[in-house]
Amino acid sequence: MGFRDKLRESVADSRLYRIYHKQAKYYRHRNDPKVILSEGLVLNEFKKGKQTFFGYYDHSPERNGRYIYHAVNSERLDLGQTVDIYCDEVKIADSRSWNWQQGTMLSWLNDDEIIFNDFDGNKYISRIININSKEERKICYPIYNLSHDSSFALSLNFSRLAKLRPDYGYFNLPYQNIAKTDENDGIFMVDLENNTCTLFLSLKEISSFAMEDSMRNAYHKVNHIMLSPDDKRFIFLHRWYDQKMVKRTRLVFCDIEDKKMQVLVSEGMVSHCCWKNNHEIIGYLRYQSRDGYYLINIEKGTVNLLTESELMLDDGHMGTDKEERYMICDSYPDYTCKSRLMFYDLKNGDVTVLGRFFSPKQYEGVNRCDLHPRFSADRKEVTFDSVHSGLRHMCRINLSDLME
Repeated sequence: MGFRDKLRESVADSRLYRIYHKQAKYYRHRNDPKVILSEGLVLNEFKKGKQTFFGYYDHSPERNGRYIYHAVNSERLDLGQTVDIYCDEVKIADSRSWNWQQGTMLSWLNDDEIIFNDFDGNKYISRIININSKEERKICYPIYNLSHDSSFALSLNFSRLAKLRPDYGYFNLPYQNIAKTDENDGIFMVDLENNTCTLFLSLKEISSFAMEDSMRNAYHKVNHIMLSPDDKRFIFLHRWYDQKMVKRTRLVFCDIEDKKMQVLVSEGMVSHCCWKNNHEIIGYLRYQSRDGYYLINIEKGTVNLLTESELMLDDGHMGTDKEERYMICDSYPDYTCKSRLMFYDLKNGDVTVLGRFFSPKQYEGVNRCDLHPRFSADRKEVTFDSVHSGLRHMCRINLSDLME
């Protein structure tokens, strides 16, 4: 048997082993407890509809004790169905443009209004609805990340995501004929007060900045745009697929006033980030060939490992409270098919596992359910999405007893 034949056999054996191991893992742990909570904690689930969820980890569904979320009135996982928008027990609207990871980008605009994305039959838009009067305004472009003062949003091309990262894309429009790099595509500025949208940074500008050899003739996209707390700057992931379709990522910072960009990290892997304050960012990324949670100081130009806790070696989604004392984060399902929800004290380094939540086999790929934990405004509560019951539901846990 030649070398290539042995290699093919080895690869085939490896795939069979992964398939076997994956199936065996679920079979072995199928009768385990579906939820293991830390002592004293109580889990509450939102069950208005067959399935409920909020979406991403970078903003909260709670405002002044009220909760907004999505509801799907079937047990199906396909994205062709309409998703309902709720505030507490009242249905406010519905949308045809959504995904399981980020929903419709549903957000509080102010105490009385919410905003979310939709499809009007011709193009993607966003809608603003007053939850009390039901008055509605339509915005000419979908949003991605809403400014903290709610005057504008940054956005991107959801059709490009449909092609290159379907977990986060919308599928109402054709998306296969997306150009590799487009001077008319990139990061958009959506003025919510004047209902206008302009291209802020093109993909051509982004891919030409501090260009690397692997970027040439590659497919480019941006994702995970996040505005700083003062709305004066933002970060985003610039991702590209080289000619062998190998994915590479760098974390880029941009000042809104002068559009000046800066590459913060570029070692091929940056997964999730959050702003700790206006000049510091926490991210799970690769730095000096080591993966982990890092604290990036933009002003000082430093990148330091945040923690060496064995509980936080794996990738997850993170967020801090406004007082910068605590961090909440999750993990992907482990060998027992459970995701961890963790509470990290940034002051003393203590890590508390709030709970472990089972993820059934059918929730994989674009249908997966990451916990995506989110602090409430008063930081006394965490909300997250989970499928431990066999269906997707938004959940919440009170954290008051853990706070100093």
